[in-house]
Amino acid sequence: MEGYQIGSGNDGTFVCLVFLDKITLYPGTQRFECFNEKQNKKSFVTVDTNEEKEQSRHQANAAFRILQRMCSGVGMQERKGNIGVRIGLDERDFAMVLNGYVSIGEMNMAHRVVGLQQRTPHAPPLSPVIYSIMIKGYGRLGDVDSVDKVFEQARRSKVDADIVMYNSLMDAYINCDHVPKAFDVFQKLTKTRASLEEQEFPLPMPNLRTYNTMLKGFVKSENMERALTLSKEMNKNGIWDAVTTNTLVGVAVATGRFEMAESILEKYTVSKEHVHGGLWHPMSKRIQS
Repeated sequence: MEGYQIGSGNDGTFVCLVFLDKITLYPGTQRFECFNEKQNKKSFVTVDTNEEKEQSRHQANAAFRILQRMCSGVGMQERKGNIGVRIGLDERDFAMVLNGYVSIGEMNMAHRVVGLQQRTPHAPPLSPVIYSIMIKGYGRLGDVDSVDKVFEQARRSKVDADIVMYNSLMDAYINCDHVPKAFDVFQKLTKTRASLEEQEFPLPMPNLRTYNTMLKGFVKSENMERALTLSKEMNKNGIWDAVTTNTLVGVAVATGRFEMAESILEKYTVSKEHVHGGLWHPMSKRIQS
């Protein structure tokens, strides 16, 4: 679809629009990349197809109204004998509604969900799960300033970020085209550290998703050599899954290393007994570095 034109920017300088791998970020929304001749930089444009997004908005609004009633207790009680008891609230109740709004980019409503949780006395406190969803939402919108604000708010609220939240932060930076910021987080998580007792601000241990997210960032920024270097480190440490394989094959093909791509597919297509919980067992075949 290269060269597909949907219109110009306000200054009339957007001239070349292309699909980004036909990615649909939100239901009913296509994200386009365009080049701004005046500013000599890439920008992004979203185009709504409306119908599907409107349906998703309607569903999210309906869920939010139910959540509001659960918080107020009006007409939402369960019976225990002859006594009406207020329905208990779970973090998942808020997270599901929050995800509904984030998935369609409605961050103003996402903040209303968070606000409702904060001011409801019998609701669970905000956790890394809620902050991770908010970070993901702003990352998808390419709003790096809001990503930073949400993470800082979590710190001020003394919420201990878990590895899921840090992975979400890295992914958000990558979606905002701030790969160096993602790499800074990655380095902090993967560097050799003192024991937990000796750390002033303990960080969670990285997991497979941490490495795959950083690998994705290097590929997105077309830093193929860094991607290959990281993949060798992952291979050496037995940190690998199907996502890693697919990403690395893409890197090899993009850099014209077709024999390497074939080798990766051969060496990492192993029998199930070599795979444990989605990770490559040390006994599995490895690519020769």
